[in-house]
Amino acid sequence: MVVRTKEEADHSLPYIVAVAALDGEVTPAQYTAERIAREDVQRLLRRVEVVPDPAFSRRFPEEHACRLTVTLADGRVLVREMSEYEGFHTRPMSWEGAVRKFSAVAGVHRPRPAREAVVKAVASLEKISVRNLVAHLV
Repeated sequence: MVVRTKEEADHSLPYIVAVAALDGEVTPAQYTAERIAREDVQRLLRRVEVVPDPAFSRRFPEEHACRLTVTLADGRVLVREMSEYEGFHTRPMSWEGAVRKFSAVAGVHRPRPAREAVVKAVASLEKISVRNLVAHLV
């Protein structure tokens, strides 16, 4: 399997798992043509196997369960299972976490002062007009 485009990467669990393992995050930076084409992620994604677990599917939507099993070169097996994540309804994201995520996602599209203005506007939604909010978003 080779992932060549942002659209393919966005819909490829092997790509997402591989790039997350390599980069420690999945943000717009992981969907650039240069990052997608790099050999490290292309090599690792071919080693990722996605196996559906019907028991996990039955727990959805109350849980968003996932199990990651990594077999190391020396034969050791590491397993991590999760059923929620920051931002899931059972573990809401903090304001600080939301601001970090917004900055990571919007950073490629908006300069820092514009992002800070949006954050300030959203933080004071009860006090500003819709027109004022929209002015920061366009």
